[in-house]
Amino acid sequence: MQHASPALLKQTLPAMKKAARDGELPWSTVALSIDRDLLNDYKKQLYGSQLFMNEAGKPELSPVEDESRLDERRASIGLEPIAAYLRRFEAP
Repeated sequence: MQHASPALLKQTLPAMKKAARDGELPWSTVALSIDRDLLNDYKKQLYGSQLFMNEAGKPELSPVEDESRLDERRASIGLEPIAAYLRRFEAP
């Protein structure tokens, strides 16, 4: 759903969150859609899952809410630390 239209993503996000609360869907998967939805609304993301390529051609985080607690939020839903996540996007 993360790559669905913004309207469809927004419409299905409550059901995705409920499925995660009920243990039917991993929160780590839902986080990608939560972040995409926030960015679609011109807000800062919560989990740091969304990147863009900067002018130097390197991946960079889209704006994140309260960056000092980012790894704490990521860990709470089973995501790796942001530094490890960003390393996956570095050129070999």
